[in-house]
Amino acid sequence: METCQENPQEIQCPVMKGGEKYSAEPVIEKSIGNFWYWFGQATEKIGQKKRVSFPMRRERADLYRKAKEARKTDIGSGERNKSKSDYETQTRIEREFIEQQDLEVETPWGRQKAKYVILNKEETSKNLPIIIIPGASNGIESMDSFVRELAKEMPDRKILLIGYPDAPSGLETPEFFEAVKKADGFEPHSVYFEVAINKLYPDGNFDLLTYSAGGGIAEDYLTRTNRVLNAVLVSPGGSKEMSEKEFINGAVYENLSLLKFLKDLPRYVFVDDKTRDEQKKLKFSTWIELGKKARRDNLRGTLGKMKVGGKIAVISGEQDMLTRSAEVFNPNNIEKLRESQENLDVSVIVNSPHAGPFLEPWKYVAEIKRLMGWQ
Repeated sequence: METCQENPQEIQCPVMKGGEKYSAEPVIEKSIGNFWYWFGQATEKIGQKKRVSFPMRRERADLYRKAKEARKTDIGSGERNKSKSDYETQTRIEREFIEQQDLEVETPWGRQKAKYVILNKEETSKNLPIIIIPGASNGIESMDSFVRELAKEMPDRKILLIGYPDAPSGLETPEFFEAVKKADGFEPHSVYFEVAINKLYPDGNFDLLTYSAGGGIAEDYLTRTNRVLNAVLVSPGGSKEMSEKEFINGAVYENLSLLKFLKDLPRYVFVDDKTRDEQKKLKFSTWIELGKKARRDNLRGTLGKMKVGGKIAVISGEQDMLTRSAEVFNPNNIEKLRESQENLDVSVIVNSPHAGPFLEPWKYVAEIKRLMGWQ
């Protein structure tokens, strides 16, 4: 399967489409462990009705400090220019991140609404875009630190992040919830993301990156005809069969493990759901149903049926007790796994919890680049 990267003269790389309208009021982010939120200081305005999260402010301040210190030293103009460039890049990515747009998707269960965002959106190279499916019932904000790190380290790739209709920033129909409840796996969400991707990026190949329950959704999506060249599944849900008790214990352990990352907690964000009570109830119920599916062993049974033009990589946190994907997808088990999927590669991030991609995003991005050969 020839791509536009390999033959740019004959194959035109498509342009990513825009949404229906620009969202004037992106969801306001909170920062766990940051009491300044309660005094209204966790965000700052950029322009009219736009906000930057506290994690962004802290990272920007750190970059500014480094750039300022560089000007006072004898480290040379090259290093000073790099510090300035890093600061400008970070600021650009932040501005792109808050430019969340509205998306409406027609599905067999009615019209679902969500948010999406494009990073490195001015990139004009013919490199394939990276399309991201986040964790269960998550919107744009949940991927904050990770997706911005990815955009910074891969500036020549457009990055499209699509939220769920059952996220705080989305709207889902009761029919969609009923379909999720009745489904054995992640089929309704898989259909939703397929339609959303086809709407925003209608032609050409792309690389797919998923997190948590997004891996379970990819498991269903990749078994059908698709346009994915390479796929990266980070801490995928549906990796291991677990009882409800084991899953709950894993969630408790996950939250306790965050205490080891106190200094990194400002990178970990969550949001308030501003929708009406009936929508909150619907979304919470959908999230519960996705949790049930995420604790089933779905991936290994369909691994051999996944269709991609290139590689599949699974990256797990060693201390992830929520999906426990490292117990299945690890280097010691790779030969057996490759009997089903010869294009598979795996990696385990040492001492990292389920939230590792947001607490230590640089580790995961570096490992993704290494495994996939992405520059």
